[in-house]
Amino acid sequence: MAIKIKVPIEKMAVRHALDIYELMQLVLKRENKLDLRYEHFWVIALNNDNKILSLELVSMGTTRRTAVEPTQVLSFPLQKCAVGVMLVHNHPSGSLEPSEADKDLTDRLIQACRIMKTPVLDHVIITERSYYSFKDSGLLERLEGSLKYVPKYELEKQYHDEMEREKALILKETEQKIQE
Repeated sequence: MAIKIKVPIEKMAVRHALDIYELMQLVLKRENKLDLRYEHFWVIALNNDNKILSLELVSMGTTRRTAVEPTQVLSFPLQKCAVGVMLVHNHPSGSLEPSEADKDLTDRLIQACRIMKTPVLDHVIITERSYYSFKDSGLLERLEGSLKYVPKYELEKQYHDEMEREKALILKETEQKIQE
């Protein structure tokens, strides 16, 4: 879903959700092809200096939702060798509150991006008047701790590593008791 963006974004640095909000306001005002009565989902690929490598419209949906798949989100950032991504979508209703579907999608994307070693740095919901940052609110950190979409092999590895640490601790304590 490639739309040529007329706003010069190359070399722009993103340090905070406010930077994203201001950038998206610029983009949306200049891109009169987009019908803002519908949800749009964007991904911003960043380099090591938090400079924008690409800004891509991933999905256009309905007035209340948009369908997004991890492959769509990661396609351009991986091609650009991004070191992190920012997710952005609008709420035509004007509400800044993330829906359960927003949280679930973010949880899924965090895991997919983790596997690809291109972390989600923030997910920003925008309206015409303001924005909501998953990172600033602490929601991103809570979702990073979620196990819902962690692959089974990762959970098994975590369990195995934890058991090995526990076993080593018990052996060390037993050796100390024997020496006493």
